[in-house]
Amino acid sequence: MKKQNFKIRYNNKATSDKDCWRVIADGEEILVEGISVHGSITTTKDFMADINQFKYHITCTGVLEIKDNIAYITSL
Repeated sequence: MKKQNFKIRYNNKATSDKDCWRVIADGEEILVEGISVHGSITTTKDFMADINQFKYHITCTGVLEIKDNIAYITSL
């Protein structure tokens, strides 16, 4: 598995409980139902150039596995 940088935030445009979380992995957005993070996290305020706004995130570096629409992140 590849080590990546993750930014996590609630999806306020969710259409169901299946896409209520955004996991941004090295710039690629993945929508999931839930998230489980094992390890160290921090909070950050990040400028998102694609929407030209600052957003607040739970942030970590680690590896990602998605099972049954749940993102499992193990931080490194």
